[in-house]
Amino acid sequence: IIVYDAGSGHKEISFLAHKDKIKALDISPGDDRIISGSTDKNVKVWNREGRLELSFLEHQNEVLAAGFTPDGKMAYSIDWVGLLNYWDISETHGLSSVVLPENTAPPFFFSSDGKKLFSGSQTNMGLVWNAETGAKVLEIPAQPFPISHAEFSRNAELLLTHVSGFGT
Repeated sequence: IIVYDAGSGHKEISFLAHKDKIKALDISPGDDRIISGSTDKNVKVWNREGRLELSFLEHQNEVLAAGFTPDGKMAYSIDWVGLLNYWDISETHGLSSVVLPENTAPPFFFSSDGKKLFSGSQTNMGLVWNAETGAKVLEIPAQPFPISHAEFSRNAELLLTHVSGFGT
């Protein structure tokens, strides 16, 4: 992992984070922690100086996504079979796990309250889940190409999506 100053481009620090490919990387809302997930099945939380703070070994499969909830108090990770894990980052064990259906695929985006999760699907649909129970809340109709990005409005009443290959 390499951390740069976004204003100057100066490299602040670099460090070896995993034994295999990093598939997920995020910085906390307070800019003080970094989370990484890897094909080595590990999720790790680092401080900005590259010191390991927490390491989670609760995935049996490659990690596809990892990040922080918008309030920065919880971390999450999703592996390639759809296991969604949550952690209180002040603890060293998972708080809860939810298994999403097998056609779930990246990208993954949370609402600002952390209660809704958007995911893509292998059929180019968009899916919205109750992040606490794993229950499907909404299906966005299939698109000609995969959905590449999604964002919830701050109050989670609107969902914006972008389809790869189109300006829409």
